[in-house]
Amino acid sequence: MFDNGEMTLLDDLKKRLSEALWYVNAYYYIQPDGALKGEKLTMQHADTKNLVVAGGCIASMYHNEQPNDYDIFILKSDKRLFNSIVNVDATTYHSEGYDSMQNVMATATRYEGANKLNYILTNHETREELIKGFDFKHCRASFVPHNNKFYISKTTFLCIKEKWLVPNRKPHDLKADAARRMKFLGRGFTVPSYKAFDYKKVA
Repeated sequence: MFDNGEMTLLDDLKKRLSEALWYVNAYYYIQPDGALKGEKLTMQHADTKNLVVAGGCIASMYHNEQPNDYDIFILKSDKRLFNSIVNVDATTYHSEGYDSMQNVMATATRYEGANKLNYILTNHETREELIKGFDFKHCRASFVPHNNKFYISKTTFLCIKEKWLVPNRKPHDLKADAARRMKFLGRGFTVPSYKAFDYKKVA
């Protein structure tokens, strides 16, 4: 599926993600290693396997670019895990309200230096269900710190590597989210031709 050179790149990316999020003495840290930065989060009573890092931040890390923000999803409407993050300090910006389009129940934004961390409480039950709803294929890479597993398909890797902007939900509908499309085009992404990319792929 991946050649040796690609595996080396992915192993390095996984290592950087793994080092960014890890357990120490019943605390959860976001390490200040140039990737994710943040406060110490007390989660002794939370089931952190419901936490998934995913989205465009992983593509930015692959290209050694500073991500605009980091999306950290909390599955299964796990309010105890979400609240353990939100209640860490008063600098967390918290909003609630159900978004049926994204299955989002609440969000919290925290800043550490120049880094913006978005914690997103969702009622998606699984990581697979979560990424299926993402708008572009390069956003589908995901990391689960609980078991130190990094998930990426060949198609997602190709879109990240080549900076190809390919819709995920509706492969032939580029009108789904014009604002986000323009944002990624402004960051050097391009829309590949039908000759370069097989739009029939779903992985």
